Amino acid sequence: MKSILKENLDLLGVICKLIAEETGFDLIICDADGKIIEATLKQRIGKIHRGARELINGDSDEIVINPGLEQKYLDDGFDTRQGYIYAIRMFGKKVGSLGISGNPEMIKPIVRIAAKTIGLVISKYTKEKEKNRILQKMAKIAEEMAQQPFKKFVYQTFVEDLWHISGAKFVFFVQFNSEPDKSKIVAVAGEKQELDTFTAKLGCEILGMCWQYPVIEKQEGNGISCYNSLQEFAANLLPPEKYKDLIDELDLGQVCTLEIIYKGEILGEFILILKKQEKLNDALLIELYAAQVGQLLVRVKAEEALKKSEAELKDALTVLQYQSTHDALTGIYNRTFFEKSIINLSQNAENYPITTISLDVDGLKVVNDTLGHAKGDELLVNLVKVLKNSIRESDIVARIGGDEFIIMLPKTDKKNSSLIVERINQNVDLFNQTKPQLPLSVSIGMATADNQGTGLQDVIKQADKEMYFNKNLRKQCGLVPSMLNSNHPNFPQ
Repeated sequence: MKSILKENLDLLGVICKLIAEETGFDLIICDADGKIIEATLKQRIGKIHRGARELINGDSDEIVINPGLEQKYLDDGFDTRQGYIYAIRMFGKKVGSLGISGNPEMIKPIVRIAAKTIGLVISKYTKEKEKNRILQKMAKIAEEMAQQPFKKFVYQTFVEDLWHISGAKFVFFVQFNSEPDKSKIVAVAGEKQELDTFTAKLGCEILGMCWQYPVIEKQEGNGISCYNSLQEFAANLLPPEKYKDLIDELDLGQVCTLEIIYKGEILGEFILILKKQEKLNDALLIELYAAQVGQLLVRVKAEEALKKSEAELKDALTVLQYQSTHDALTGIYNRTFFEKSIINLSQNAENYPITTISLDVDGLKVVNDTLGHAKGDELLVNLVKVLKNSIRESDIVARIGGDEFIIMLPKTDKKNSSLIVERINQNVDLFNQTKPQLPLSVSIGMATADNQGTGLQDVIKQADKEMYFNKNLRKQCGLVPSMLNSNHPNFPQ
């Protein structure tokens, strides 16, 4: 608002020339900082006028520059001449001033009429420019809605646009939520000092504040609704005794609202708080603009729902993919993944030598039959923990049957593989020492493919054959729990 005169210098130049030609007086037009931005004597442009600056900051709309005051300002280094200055107001606010040199009593009527004329002309001209800007923005919004990917909008832009169009003191946008008491103010527009006063009176920040008041369900928008006062509109926003203080200090009048509604659901609402005794400007343009915003919100809501569905589908596919390659109980790879990994490993000569370790859990059936399947599952989970602690991250461990496991060791010869088997046995013994109530017992077989000339399926069969040989040998030695030797010290009690 402070720079509004500077934005219309061409128009001011024409007005200034017309007034000078009709009156024969020298005149100046100053901005809100007291800087001369237009003058009949062009050398004065750019200088600071002390009287104009004091006028903007003072309570009065006029100031008389008599000879004594003229000399004082000149002594202080300001460009000031005897005459009369009157404030230029736009939308109720001082935005600058008009000054004419000469006898103040003679020129007062001329200056007042001229200043008010400038305010009215620039206001109307500015409003037309603002309308055109808004209409262009509405067209741009419609264009963006048709583009992909969709660009995220900014609520703040909307409230600032409506603030300029409507002439309201404040404009808020409330984003509605289906959950009770979760509708919040997400954007505000107004003069900063007045917004600060409003915030201080509320006792909390406006942005993010829950806007709690009864909302009537509507099937379609009914246009702009008006309330006589803020208290009538939102009775529970403040205690009754505080309303008068707030309304009087900020000179608040009517409250106008405009809901954004889609299929009976309120997506949001513009709240426009007007100055006392003032009416809403350009209601039709406001409704048109809000309609465009409504289409945008509907589009955003639809896209958010689509993104949510896509995310849920992606999560579901991730779960399905994991389930298709992993054992549900232990979390390690399953037979499907293992068979694919055999193909991948065999196709790269750099993976050789490759060693296969075949493992079978001893006595799992005994545990399931005597202690229950929950204990059997616990036994398998414990074994997987031991195996993971015994191998490298690059190794592949999979459960390929009820009690059968297999480990693939890329780039590992027979000697180093034997060390890993030894580590597995040591970790099993260590586990049994710490948790003797449900001890582990495994039979192991191992075979190595030194190069691609040896098929991995043949190596797996060889490892299985060795594992079963070792299992039978362990049974004969009484090292494997069975129904016949349930008194063995390793048998779960």
